[in-house]
Amino acid sequence: MISAIAKTDLTAIILIDMLYDFIDGTVACEGAENAARRAAAFINNNPKLKAYYVVDTHPSNHCSFKEYGGGWPVNCVQGTRGVTIHAAFYSLASFDNHPQADNIYRKGMAADDERYSAIGAETAFGGRLFKVIPKKVIVCGNAAEYGIKETCEDLIEKGHDVTVLDDAIGYVTREGYEETVAALREKGVRFITAVKYD
Repeated sequence: MISAIAKTDLTAIILIDMLYDFIDGTVACEGAENAARRAAAFINNNPKLKAYYVVDTHPSNHCSFKEYGGGWPVNCVQGTRGVTIHAAFYSLASFDNHPQADNIYRKGMAADDERYSAIGAETAFGGRLFKVIPKKVIVCGNAAEYGIKETCEDLIEKGHDVTVLDDAIGYVTREGYEETVAALREKGVRFITAVKYD
């Protein structure tokens, strides 16, 4: 039973691929709908947090798609519902944390550019995520085995102090999720929960 939303002293949260294709679309992850809602509640309960949204934004001929030699079904194509950020984030108490041009960082925009890590993501104005985030960050989103794992590994490599919001991440398989958590713990990543459970 949920008793309360957790509090944190940290000031930055990176939300990876909280998109409808990862929630109920072609690359839907286990737990992704709950992950989005818990992350939104967590942000509302921690008004000092600044949200950074990282999103796959692909052309229709992206190299990761099976028909172009990749391993994934068509997903997160520019201009489709699948590339839309979950509605819960447009209802946050602080308008500054709503998804908007200066806090949405895109990755995979070129046909030959496949990346899971959020580190190189850019805004529409060319702003780079790694240049604006503080040393201590929270990470959540989709999918544990890919975007979460590679982002956390890159952040650790660059000297960041990383915390994962464990009940606000979706995953491809439970086994993959558990392996990812174990690997990230070994690298020094901390895990907390968005909600407190009785």
